[in-house]
Amino acid sequence: HAVETLMLPVMAPWSKISEVIDYVREVKPQRAYDIHDALLTDLARPVYDNQIGALGGAEHLRLQPRESAAL
Repeated sequence: HAVETLMLPVMAPWSKISEVIDYVREVKPQRAYDIHDALLTDLARPVYDNQIGALGGAEHLRLQPRESAAL
């Protein structure tokens, strides 16, 4: 993988989940962390997790508030 970690903007008023998945497929990261996800509801998060994880081809991760990860 040329890109080990992708900071993935998963939600914006102008984006579609299919475009997010296409972006992950194009970049081909080893793992993708969600960013720009404040507009997602608790009901929508599992849908995005399942779709991006299953169709994106990368490990899909989300940090909880105040959680960090070593990059």
